[in-house]
Amino acid sequence: MFKGTHQELINFFMYAFGLEGYWQKIEQCGLQHLAQQRQATYAGPKLDALNLPDEDKLVLVEMLTPVG
Repeated sequence: MFKGTHQELINFFMYAFGLEGYWQKIEQCGLQHLAQQRQATYAGPKLDALNLPDEDKLVLVEMLTPVG
């Protein structure tokens, strides 16, 4: 489960999918509301339950997995 703010999750989408495509992915997941309360703690669905292709979910999960 992702533990962080809405803004942090938005940032991870941007890092994972690039400046040109990240907002489209957020919309695909139905998470546009995150931008309205950026400092709120994310309490939405688990990332592996988002409406994304499996390969995109893997990119997000890998982005959030600590190294080492």
